[in-house]
Amino acid sequence: MKSGYITCSDAKIYYEVHGDGEPLVFLHGNGEEMGYFSPQIKAFSKEYKVVLIDSRGHGKSSYGKRKLSLDLMSNDVVKVLNELELDNVNLVGFSDGGNIALNIALIVPEILKTITIIGANLKPKDLIIKERIAIFFEHMLTFNKKKREILDLMIHEPNMSTESLKKINIPALVVAGERDAIKEKSTRLIANSIRGSELQIVKNSDHFLTSNNSEVFNTILIEFIRSYQ
Repeated sequence: MKSGYITCSDAKIYYEVHGDGEPLVFLHGNGEEMGYFSPQIKAFSKEYKVVLIDSRGHGKSSYGKRKLSLDLMSNDVVKVLNELELDNVNLVGFSDGGNIALNIALIVPEILKTITIIGANLKPKDLIIKERIAIFFEHMLTFNKKKREILDLMIHEPNMSTESLKKINIPALVVAGERDAIKEKSTRLIANSIRGSELQIVKNSDHFLTSNNSEVFNTILIEFIRSYQ
């Protein structure tokens, strides 16, 4: 295993590399860190170069002085990918990591081979009402400035249009659980907006299907990636 930090403007972004082969890059969700993908590290590092990145202000990555935004975090990931000299990348993003992955597909499509988007959304209103209320109250009750700013991301972002998704011309897999925190119609809208994308609504699964139903998810992911090898 290789690990280190890459300076991205005013923050240091932590990364790990497990295994060797074609790059398979994982981006975690809001308030999490790369350890969320433990089931995927074990499953894929024997065949792929599994790269994990802690988002700015998450895990071992520093916060920096700039206000968090998905655009800023997307640029951090692009810098890390460039510094690690990765191309032909299979990019996998969960939740806010999925939103970041969509941004990256628009910023640097030339270095991507495939993208997999899990539990992503286009607008804050795409979350089911129960989740939006829970986030609102957690935001209102916390006195931790950094935690409040991380929660701000889910309250105010993303703000992506279907027109921008139509510009993506990379093989794409869109995944969500049938009991996801994201409205199913929103997941289907993302899939329908990306030309030629594949949609998988996973039965008996919630938003955290990559960990709670990892064997099923890993099978879906490996079949998708191998179809483009």
